[in-house]
Formats: sequence, structure tokens, C-alpha cells
Amino acid sequence: HPTLHAKCYVFDDEAALLGSANVTARGLGYAAEGNTEALLHVSPVPSTVTRFVEDLEAASLVPTSDLRAEFDKAAAEMRRQLALL
Repeated sequence: HPTLHAKCYVFDDEAALLGSANVTARGLGYAAEGNTEALLHVSPVPSTVTRFVEDLEAASLVPTSDLRAEFDKAAAEMRRQLALL
């Protein structure tokens, strides 16, 4: 689905939860008014999930002060552009 914001939680390479739920009381259905979520438990973890996590880690950036400044600059520019609409 084009608006699905999926998550992948992996536990010691033994099990994974795949779906839309956030790890919050509402997301997991523990709150009085929980969200409607989809969550699938898989065990053992499929190799495709393991590769996905490894690829994600390899492509990740270490957060630095310079990276934060770059992010803040881009966010300010986006706010400026939105204000022009």
C-alpha cells in the first residue's frame, strides 16, 4: 500500500515482527484506545530480512554535528519553500 509505514523489529536473529505497529501502548494495543495495526511474527528470521537489516546498517550514516547542521539547514529551506505556497 502506498501509505504503509512499515517497521521491522528483529530480536537476536531468532524472531522478527514485521508490520505497521509502533512500539507504543497504542501501537501494540495496550492502551484503552489502541490503533488498528498489522503485525506478523516470523521465526526464524528469513534471510531476506537479515539482508535488508545488514544493507540498511551498511548504508547508514553516523550522526555527527556536521550532519545535524546539514539536516537543520535542509529543514529550514523546506519550511521556507512551504511558506511560499
